[in-house]
Amino acid sequence: MTSQKVKKENLPAIEQLLSQHGIFKSINKKDLEKFLCSCEIKLLEGGEELIKPDDVVENLYIILQGRIRLYSNATEIFADLSKGEF
Repeated sequence: MTSQKVKKENLPAIEQLLSQHGIFKSINKKDLEKFLCSCEIKLLEGGEELIKPDDVVENLYIILQGRIRLYSNATEIFADLSKGEF
């Protein structure tokens, strides 16, 4: 997994994606840009884990591209998330 800061040229596409969700709809453009500039983008390869079973999660993850599968245990699928979901 690699991480990178949100680039200014990516802001419009990410803002458009987030503006579709109620939690972000009421945030004005300037504040949303400030928020996004403090975020990191995590890049994962197929099959790579974002969160391990014993990890304490203190972050919000929003799928910008592709999809991710969440498991409730080692074999049971809890959810499949794709672009725009968190």
